[in-house]
Amino acid sequence: MMLRLPRRNGEWAVPEVQATRHGWAQFWAVDLHVHTPGSSDAQDADYGDAGDIVRAAIAAGLDGIAITDHNTATWCEQVAAAANASNLVVLPGFELSTPEGHLLGIWEEGTKAHVLEDVLIRVGITRTQFGDLDVVTSKSMIECAKEIEQAGGVAIAAHIDKERGILTQPVQTYVNQLLADPAISAYEYVNVDTPTKVAAKLAGKRDPALVQNSDTYDPTLSRHSVTAIGRRRTWIKAARPDLCGLRYALDDHRLRVTLTDPRAALPPHPTIDAVRIADGFLSGVSISLSPDLNCFLGGTGAGKSLVLEAIRFALDQQVDGSVFTAIRDEVDGRLAHALRQGTEVSVEVTTTTEKYRIRRSFDLRGTKPVVEQHVDSDWVEIERDPSTLIAIAAFSQGEILEYARQPVGRVGLVDAHLDLSSIDQRIAAAEQGLRANAAKLVVARNKVTELGERASRMTTLRERARELSTLFDADLVKAQANWTAEQSELKTLAEQVDTLTFTAPQETSRISEKLPEHKDKYERIKQAQDEPPRV
Repeated sequence: MMLRLPRRNGEWAVPEVQATRHGWAQFWAVDLHVHTPGSSDAQDADYGDAGDIVRAAIAAGLDGIAITDHNTATWCEQVAAAANASNLVVLPGFELSTPEGHLLGIWEEGTKAHVLEDVLIRVGITRTQFGDLDVVTSKSMIECAKEIEQAGGVAIAAHIDKERGILTQPVQTYVNQLLADPAISAYEYVNVDTPTKVAAKLAGKRDPALVQNSDTYDPTLSRHSVTAIGRRRTWIKAARPDLCGLRYALDDHRLRVTLTDPRAALPPHPTIDAVRIADGFLSGVSISLSPDLNCFLGGTGAGKSLVLEAIRFALDQQVDGSVFTAIRDEVDGRLAHALRQGTEVSVEVTTTTEKYRIRRSFDLRGTKPVVEQHVDSDWVEIERDPSTLIAIAAFSQGEILEYARQPVGRVGLVDAHLDLSSIDQRIAAAEQGLRANAAKLVVARNKVTELGERASRMTTLRERARELSTLFDADLVKAQANWTAEQSELKTLAEQVDTLTFTAPQETSRISEKLPEHKDKYERIKQAQDEPPRV
């Protein structure tokens, strides 16, 4: 988007907002290789009429298609007519059968069929041969590509890695020449490894655009069919998916051509849709902004910086006065002069799900932004901090100069706008791992201490065992063992003695007289009965 601020008769006029002819550039899904019953190898029953083809393309989510029947442009105009009531862009074209392989020729929408037919005739295909798959042009692929280009079209080599594709040619030197010739704007491929092969053949001599299209070939039917439209596709970034947009995309394919849906790959982000200033220097100005790149163009004093400062003012994201006091005072003075007291600035913002409007009136005494949400075709005031809806990074020339003078400030500025989330996650994971390792080290250290203490005790025990072993080898220990054995035997005898019973005869004197020779034994027995045993 471009904002022009012209000067008329010495006075700055109200800015004119100019956008591209068709709107903002965006990615469009296109299938540039679509057959119809106009091709001799396609059957009417597999396609239906022109309206069926248009409906199938729309149902497949396509924004544009190119009708490329074999050596004919018969169906181009009727398919384009069937798409008039829709937003589908239909580009006329054909698929040429050249000696080296098939070549697509594509023209701007609305190009009459006779323009394409004249090219067919110039490359050697007669009217009676229109639509014949097996007829071959009298000119080479490069010559045919140049004829297409001179007639206002774009030439794309078709299915280069399949049957009747240029990579199947036997002479590889000639294949390399076909890949390197700028007359061919792009190369259509099918197999995933083909880009690597093409890059190897070109060896840096050229970096052409590589695209994918359906060829409306349904592998389940093994033939062309309307059911295959959009099965393979390419996304081009342009203001509109017409031939003009296609040319720009192919010329800048690294940024403008992709084979995966960029709308699904890119995360949604908030955008500033419009800025309106009610009074002051830019009284009545309403600026619509692109969701992508915007550029304000104008001479000195045209109001470019004022628009940016007005946006910062409305969103309450102005110069930090505590860091850049002089610059903040300068900006406030400029706003006071250009906006004037009471002038309202409104900024419309779209988040991933909702639309908001932030309004703020300029007052030297200070004001706060008013946030409104778009609900049921009306604006409803809500409590919300504008910075939670959209955060901007805007810098005046003075700020940039101050940052340039402060090395620390420059580093802080860079760090503030780098996405370090992945690095922060890795640091957090590393810290968590270190904490876990520290806990394990504490346990291991305690274990080592415990083992050390046990080892110390083990040394003492070993020494004690050695001493005891020496002691056990001595005669004293052996005598102790003998004494223990004798003690055990004596204890057993004592127990036996305790259990002995003896009944003395009542006529002891008589017995004694009769058995004088046993008197001493008797006395000993009596004494044993009267005294306890000694161990």
